[in-house]
Amino acid sequence: MITPEELKPAPEGTVYPFQLIGFDVYSDDGSFLGKLSEYYTQAGMGFYEIKSGRKEILVPANKEFTREISMNDRKLILHLPEGMIES
Repeated sequence: MITPEELKPAPEGTVYPFQLIGFDVYSDDGSFLGKLSEYYTQAGMGFYEIKSGRKEILVPANKEFTREISMNDRKLILHLPEGMIES
């Protein structure tokens, strides 16, 4: 297993998914969704797991949903279609 310290820097404009764990996650309307608790890969697709209290949300980790990643602010902003998560 490779440790994070042994990895080459991510290419310009990209990040390794593990670097986002613990980030605050917001929707693009400004609503706080929770903390990014895990990143999964299944069938070649990546998913963000967001925890808010006892609630867990899985969101595809792709350009359609990911609007902004701020490494300095440790913040991830997602676009979620209406009805994707329950209130």
